[in-house]
Amino acid sequence: PVGGAVQVTVRSADEPAWVLQLQAGAFTAFDARCPHQGCIVDFVSAADGFACPCHHSRFDPQGRRLDGPAPRGLTPIPVRVQDGDVRTR
Repeated sequence: PVGGAVQVTVRSADEPAWVLQLQAGAFTAFDARCPHQGCIVDFVSAADGFACPCHHSRFDPQGRRLDGPAPRGLTPIPVRVQDGDVRTR
């Protein structure tokens, strides 16, 4: 949905990811694992981004680190739309 996110599994790597559509037709994706110790982050909202439930790192909707023990932001995953599906590049 526009303004939302869906947690998926990247088939090629069998890794959890978040796919976001913050604006109609514009998709972004991030590795769902916190770069601190690998916990799966939660999507909070389009305004608040992501939060790690384990050690409370926070990330904005663009995956940038806001605070907490994470050493960096979330890892982006390049995506494209093909035949109406969002796919990794």
